[in-house]
Amino acid sequence: SYADVVSLDVWYKGYPSSGNYQQMQTIAAGKPIAIAEMGKAPTAALLDSQTRWTYFMIWSEQLRGSNTNAEIQAAYYHPRVLNQREVALP
Repeated sequence: SYADVVSLDVWYKGYPSSGNYQQMQTIAAGKPIAIAEMGKAPTAALLDSQTRWTYFMIWSEQLRGSNTNAEIQAAYYHPRVLNQREVALP
C-alpha cells in the first residue's frame, strides 16, 4: 500500500534470475515491477521469458562499459521495448 512500482537492483550480478522474477511478482501483489538498476542490457531471452518487467534502467557508466553496441541495440530495439519516439503522452 506504500509503493506504486516495486523494483529490483541487479547491477551487481547481471540479470534477475527466474527466482528473483517470481519473488518480485509475489512482493508486488499485482503492482508493476521494474529492474531499477542493471549493468548489462537485457537480452531477448530475458525479455521474452520475464514479460512483466515494466521498465529497466542501465547505469550510465555501465551502458558502454559493460555492453557492446550489438547488445545495446538488441535490447533497445526488442519488440517489447518502447523508446522515446514510440510513446505519446497527452
